[in-house]
Amino acid sequence: MKINKETRQLSKGLLRASFTDGQLDSGRISSLLKSLIEKKPRHYIQVLEAYKRLVRLEVEKRTATIETATELSPESGQPIVNNLKRRYGNDLTARFVDAWKVAVSVSPFWFYDDLTAWAGGYAGNFSGLRAHWNKCRALEKPLEVACVIGVPPNLSYAAVARIAPGLNEYAVAGGISGEPVELVQCKTLDLQVPAHSEIVIEGTIPTDEGEWEGPFGEFPGYMAHEGIGFFVDVNCITTRKNPIYVGFLSQFPPSESSKIRGTAAEGVVRRRLADAGMDNILDVALHESSGSWGYLVVKIKKK
Repeated sequence: MKINKETRQLSKGLLRASFTDGQLDSGRISSLLKSLIEKKPRHYIQVLEAYKRLVRLEVEKRTATIETATELSPESGQPIVNNLKRRYGNDLTARFVDAWKVAVSVSPFWFYDDLTAWAGGYAGNFSGLRAHWNKCRALEKPLEVACVIGVPPNLSYAAVARIAPGLNEYAVAGGISGEPVELVQCKTLDLQVPAHSEIVIEGTIPTDEGEWEGPFGEFPGYMAHEGIGFFVDVNCITTRKNPIYVGFLSQFPPSESSKIRGTAAEGVVRRRLADAGMDNILDVALHESSGSWGYLVVKIKKK
């Protein structure tokens, strides 16, 4: 329901009166509600609804959802909460949630028409996108996706790194920057996206059909084969004011895509080899001549 100017002003005045020392005061809120109901000013029902919405939004602003790559003990999680409270105020409420809810990756993307876009890229059996798509296919429902353009470098890096299944790219990106990635709720989906994104395209990927795509030129200088690709039925598009379109320059190596992919993959490979018991590794290199994909060199110390 559209509210008039008087109702909007009254509800905002009530919200301003609901604070004590910069924090929402439940006692003041109860007193204000009681007074409003007793006096019954004109359109007071609409004022109550508008006031309720403003209070709810204020509470949501004071709630931080923290996704972590692994389960944290209370001793490990408390410093994070304390740091957030120092930054945003002591009335902040923080909650930790399971990290394995989203998969973040980098894919080529373009529009067929005003309501349909093609979302390509590698979606093999070991990718997070494919894993979530397979789960939705088994449930016979489409996969909700948010295609984000223009994010901070730590997110771009985490998106191309082949981190272990069960880890969360948002959590890895937060570890790189030394602070949690600030997220906001999508307009039409039960997903959260980086708060400082330039452009967000929300939609769903059908799990019962696909579209032929390709062939396209690939990094070795040859044409790739055709195949069935995912496409997105677009729900809505949101942007910042005067958004900046940011993308990777992907071409015959060396390029931005091969450099960032190689840098990320080298660290992941080195960690996995060390976890497998190889304690004599001196260096790991993925050569850009292979697109940082298929030519790996490992330098070891002789035993």
